Amino acid sequence: MKIPLTKAWIEKDDEAELVRAARRQAIGEGATTRRFEEQFARFLGLQGAVATNSCTSALVLALRALGADHGGEVILPSYTCLAVLNAVSQVGATARLVDNRYDPPAMDYNLTPDLVRPQLTSRTRAIIVPHMFGVPAPIDEIVALGVPVVEDITLSLGARHEGRLVGSVGAIAVCSFHESKMIACGEGGMLATSNPDLLERARYLNSWEAEQAGDRFRDDYPPYETRYNFHMSELQAALGLSQLAKLEHFLKRRAQLARRYGARLSTIDDVVLPQGPAGRGNVFFRYLVALRQGDVVPVLRAFLDVGIEAGRGVFPPLHKVLGQPDGGFPGAERATKTLISLPLYPALTDDEVSYILERSVELLAHAVA
Repeated sequence: MKIPLTKAWIEKDDEAELVRAARRQAIGEGATTRRFEEQFARFLGLQGAVATNSCTSALVLALRALGADHGGEVILPSYTCLAVLNAVSQVGATARLVDNRYDPPAMDYNLTPDLVRPQLTSRTRAIIVPHMFGVPAPIDEIVALGVPVVEDITLSLGARHEGRLVGSVGAIAVCSFHESKMIACGEGGMLATSNPDLLERARYLNSWEAEQAGDRFRDDYPPYETRYNFHMSELQAALGLSQLAKLEHFLKRRAQLARRYGARLSTIDDVVLPQGPAGRGNVFFRYLVALRQGDVVPVLRAFLDVGIEAGRGVFPPLHKVLGQPDGGFPGAERATKTLISLPLYPALTDDEVSYILERSVELLAHAVA
């Protein structure tokens, strides 16, 4: 048996939507993409959205719309995906890395306002807050610092913080629909906001072809600035709409699996499991366990030897990528050295789950023996 770390759940109704979109033959960005934008914004309770070809592209548009580009500083955690740093680099901003909380029982590896506050300067233009692994960050407190916040809700789509969906609090929300994420378009991303000026600016930056066609009879031209073709196709949008409609079902399945994992793995000594009920406070993009002692690398290799792809959560942390010393990032360092991410996603079969849990009991117990 071979079980990947992540896998999309594509069913026959998803396939049917793709076929219908293909048969319309107009498969570039169009009416289906607009409908996906509307539905996604409505789901978050926001005014509007801009669909993109990736979340990196959505972040680029977000940072440019906020004026957090050339000459500005952007705060982001070291313990997050390299794509976030790539977006900051692409707009010519300076990344200021911040450490993360380390709380295995809460499965909380997020930014906190106390970690962010010392890094604020007169040049800070934005804070990127990824809600990590399904657990909401303390977004209200970070927004209260007074700097525009971009919420990256990729790993926590559908989670709630104090009754509100993640993505509904900051200035802008971005999300990835890569095949490994909470809902899948294959590739793709989204920017959403209730600020009409930011929405208009993001659309303008991502609409050069439409503007060019609409301006063909004009003799005057706006000043040149870099704009993009980050468009999402109708095929991606059709799949995204189908997947978004099933998000609640996906979340229930994740919660069910997390409860099963917790019940079975609770017998292992010296492994810290996520505590508390699965639900709105944790939508379990991954199931992360922390070793109290031992090295995660041989454990990951042992999982791979029995056909299970386990992960390290985030690797490498961004301060390692940028060659910065470890001293300022103890949370990221501990997370990198102790966390093991077990496969948990709706497409897992019951037999696969049983196999994962059986092998996990053996391998994790051996790891700390």
